[in-house]
Amino acid sequence: MNGIHLQLSHYNTIIFNTANGNRNGTFLDGSNNNKIINNILLGNLVCYNKTGSVGNIFEGNICSSTGGFTIDLALTSMVLLIFVIIESTVIGAVAAWYFLKRRKPKT
Repeated sequence: MNGIHLQLSHYNTIIFNTANGNRNGTFLDGSNNNKIINNILLGNLVCYNKTGSVGNIFEGNICSSTGGFTIDLALTSMVLLIFVIIESTVIGAVAAWYFLKRRKPKT
């Protein structure tokens, strides 16, 4: 029924778990100030059910539900930034190699 279920639980950190094919990926029932970080929640009816809960933090989770597929914005931004850095480094190295190879010594 629930992949991760906290009932009346406060100040926990739930990190690096997998909860697939459930009614709720996470179900926080009267549970406050928890951190749900870097979990994989695929194929659930609902990704996050926070009934009667406040102050919880959800970061870096990958989630799909019948409502569609979502990835937290912070995770997406980090992946894109890493890709841009790697791509820029490769382009810079190729350009430097090209210009050094074409450079002719003065005679």
